This record gives sequence, C-alpha cells and structure tokens, in this order.
Amino acid sequence: MPLNNLVKHFVARAKDRTAEDHFFLVALAAAMFSNVVFAGLRYANEQIDGKATGYWINVVGAVGVTLLTVVYWRNRRHFLLVLHLGLALCAFCLVLPVRYGMVSSPWWLGILPLAATLLIGPRAGLSWAVICIALTISTQMLEPRLILPGAAGEAWTEAIASRAMLVLMLFGIALRFRTIVTRLARRDVLTQLPNRLAANERLQTEFLRMKRSKNVYAVLMIDIDYFKQVNDTHGHAVGDQVLQRVAATMQAALRETDFCARFGGEEFLALLPATDLSAAYQVAEKLRQAVQASPDPSAGRLSVSIGLGLSNPEQANEDIAVREADEALYRAKTGGRNQVQVAQGLLSQVKAGDTVPEVLVQLVWRSTYECGNPTIDTQHQELFDGANRLLSAVLKGLPSQEVTAMWDGFLADVAQHFQDEEAILAQAGYPATVQHASQHRALVEKAAELATRFQHGTLSLGELFKYLAQDVVSQHMLTADHAYVSYLKSGQ
Repeated sequence: MPLNNLVKHFVARAKDRTAEDHFFLVALAAAMFSNVVFAGLRYANEQIDGKATGYWINVVGAVGVTLLTVVYWRNRRHFLLVLHLGLALCAFCLVLPVRYGMVSSPWWLGILPLAATLLIGPRAGLSWAVICIALTISTQMLEPRLILPGAAGEAWTEAIASRAMLVLMLFGIALRFRTIVTRLARRDVLTQLPNRLAANERLQTEFLRMKRSKNVYAVLMIDIDYFKQVNDTHGHAVGDQVLQRVAATMQAALRETDFCARFGGEEFLALLPATDLSAAYQVAEKLRQAVQASPDPSAGRLSVSIGLGLSNPEQANEDIAVREADEALYRAKTGGRNQVQVAQGLLSQVKAGDTVPEVLVQLVWRSTYECGNPTIDTQHQELFDGANRLLSAVLKGLPSQEVTAMWDGFLADVAQHFQDEEAILAQAGYPATVQHASQHRALVEKAAELATRFQHGTLSLGELFKYLAQDVVSQHMLTADHAYVSYLKSGQ
C-alpha cells in the first residue's frame, strides 16, 4: 500500500477510536521511535568501540512495539495475547547471563507487573508480580552457582526479600495510579455523576446479568426541558448550575440499587436493575416530580421529559433497550414535555388484568392538538375521554358484554365526529376533503375489526392502545388534521 494511502487509512481508523486509544497509540508510537533512535546511536557507538553486541536487541524491540501497535489497532484480544508474550520474552531476557548481551539484573523485573497493571489490568499485574518474584528467587539462588560463580554478591535471602518488596511496591503504585485514572475517566467533572463510558460498561454488565438470571432491568432516558433556553437567557454558568441541581435531585430520588449517569449534554440515563414496567414507571414519575419540585434560584422552575425502555432476555444487545427509551423520550418531548412516555413496544405486551398503572394506557389531551374550530376540538376531546374509558375497561378486565357496549358507543361517536368534520371541511373549501373522508373510513373499518377481535379474545390491550395513540392521534389528528387548519382559519 502506498504511503499516502496508508496515512489516509490510519486517519480514517483514528476517527473511530476513543481518546484513551489515541493516547495509548501515541505513547506506543513514541516508544517505537525512541527505541529506533536509541538503537541507531548505540550501534554507532559500538562500531567505534569495535563491538556490535546488543544492537539487534533494540531492533527486535522496535519491531515488537510496532507489531504491538498494529495488533492493538486491529483486535484488542490479540493485543493482550501479544502483550503477554512480550512480557514473557522480557522476563526471559532479564534473567539471562550478561555474556549473551542481555540485562541480567532482576531489579528490572519490577517493570513487568507495572506495565501489565497499567496496560491490561490489576489481575494481570498481580499475576506478573508473582511471576517476577519467582524469577527473582530463582535467579538469586542460581546466580552464585551458574551465572556468575566468581562474584561475591550479597546474601541471596536479603536480595530476594528486598527485590520482592520492590516488585510488590511497583505493583501497588501502578494499581493505585490505574484506579485513580479509571475513576477520573469514568466520572463527569461537572455533575460528579458517572459519564457515558461508565454507563456503557454498566449497561453491558446488567445485560449479561439479565441474560443469566432473566431478571429484566429498566432504562430511563432523561432530558432537561428547554435547557437551551436557560443557557441563552441566563448564560452557561447558570446552565451548569441547573445540570448540577438536576443531577443531585435525581441521585436523591433514585433507589440505592439504581444507577444514574450523565449521558451527554443535558441528557441523563438511569438504569434500574431487577425492575418491571410498573415499578420503573413509578420511579420515573418520582424523578419527574422531584425535579419539578426543586426550582433553581436563577433559572426558576425546571422540568424533565423521560423515556422508559425495558430489557428482555430475547434482545440481542444492551443497546436495544436504550434505543427504545430514547424513542419514548422523543415522544415525551414532542408531546408537550414534562412527562413520562413508555416505549411503544412495551405497551403492545400489556394484557388485560396486568398490574400496570392505568396512566400508562391513557391518552392525554393537549392544547397543541386543537385546530381552532370549536365543534371539532370539543368532539376530539370527547373522543379522548371515550377512548380512555374503553382502555381502562379493557385493562381492568370488565365483563365482555360491558366492554362491547362501550365499543359500540365509541364507534358511533367516531362515525358522528367524522361526518361532522367532513361537512365543516367541505364548507371551508378544503381541497382534500374527499381524501380525508377516505382516511376516516379506513380508521372506522380498522376500529370495527379490532372490536370483532376483542369479542373473539384475540385483541391485546397494547394493540388497542397502539391503534388509538398512533393511528388516530399521531398519524391522523397530529398530521392529517393539521393540514386543514389554515383553511378553517381563513374560512372564519
């Protein structure tokens, strides 16, 4: 591959790496460059002295570091394997006799657990600390007899004790340094909550635990309402203060077993282990009310919109529940803010008689739904009330005859409303009245089909709610009906 293509490929891959990856790769590149330079200088000096020993060691080291960099870039598991093999090679070289051109002092063995702890983890560091202590013992016992038989040396027991202490001390320093860096890398500086990296790790842990135990967890995506307006009106200092206040309020409102992180900007994520839909909704409502009851001294009243998603053992990965919660958050924001919305896929699983809060399957009328015509707006509100009564009856598991009678009454109200609305649109000169009437007929036909399925016991509460919330409210009232608003206003 030509050099320019190699550079382009490297830059393209760099865009997909995290900041930690960049720092690590830069360090490896610097080590490789330094090793090559040192090798060249050493070779020049040794040529002057008439000696060429040791040069190849530096060359092998430079090639090894380069290989390590490439392997890490392509596959982290292979990187760990190569790194362990490299450490083993270093350990082997460090205990060889001087006449082979290697460094024989076991003092250098303390570097191995230090490197393993920083680059791999505490367990690897501890393992290499044990290995290095064992190598120290073996070399100190064998050195007077096999390696340097003519040297006086120090007492081997004292040497073992002092050098083993050095190995453990370096391991402890590396472990403490790694702990501090890990904590800082996973903590949001402003709110002191875990950051997105920590949230992703916790989500993966909970997902694997859920796969084993089958205990589902809930995900809440939380967004501060009108946060940009706070920044624009009061400045970013007040915005930071609002973020801190909301973070502290949520931490106080959540349960001890729950996890909360700043996911990005003014968005937070809460993870509720071993929590079903009903309990998760109660926690979400508690959070929403707690934020609303804690106004900021400068920004005033605050509110949050919350989207709720739920995991299940059939999901392929932990991202699915987060995406569902994010989709529910979007509906909460577009539906008026300061509310909790549940992922639509969860509502389709609700069955009659399930112990879920009734508010989960209720339609909420908002002033943004109004078109300006008193007759149409009044009828729309009445249809909302009728739909909620029907949903409540199905959820409570009322007798089939009673629910069927409510179905018939609701269908009659829908048909009457559609008839009145079409007459108003025709009078206002709305050019798409015929097409709008065809949409009405399709909705009535689907409602009649759902009523028949209910009578046969094949209709779930979730399907009924999805029809009312998505087909009637979202797609028809908020989309198709809004197309004629300008004609009604001009007709008035």
